[in-house]
Amino acid sequence: MRDVEALDAVRAARAAGLRVDVGVPPYREKTWRGYLASNPQVYRGWLTPEDHPAIRAAVAAYRGVVTPHIVEPSGGAQAGALRPEPRVDRWIFSTDGVGFPIPVGDRSIAVPEGKRWVVSGDVKHPAMFGIGAGIEQNTHRVGECVDLRELQHAIAVLARFPSAFAAQS
Repeated sequence: MRDVEALDAVRAARAAGLRVDVGVPPYREKTWRGYLASNPQVYRGWLTPEDHPAIRAAVAAYRGVVTPHIVEPSGGAQAGALRPEPRVDRWIFSTDGVGFPIPVGDRSIAVPEGKRWVVSGDVKHPAMFGIGAGIEQNTHRVGECVDLRELQHAIAVLARFPSAFAAQS
């Protein structure tokens, strides 16, 4: 909110006598299970720690179903967006997974400790990771395109993930 308030365009509009309201609307829709989060529609960036079982399982799934099928060309050329090793890093944009964080002290939803929800500041949320075909920087943009040859790998990781995650528990 402070970043938006500090924009030159906001300052110029107000200086010109225009009314500029900067705010974040709350969620008004209930989840499929009937929970009304009523929290602000803020899409925070998220980071699930590398040592979290969900991330270890995602890495194992990738290495099991993608790594064996990626052959790096000789001479230092790039083999497209896919790499033999998964990139474990931050996700540069947010997704619906962070749309319903709950305050750390909120006990209205029973979340067993074994779920290992991630605490991020004053909220907590389920562990999340991103996997998909295409170039991350182009996601959700006009003109986004996906190389269909990469799609099978993303599907394979998501199909392998549940058994890899169960093995981590």
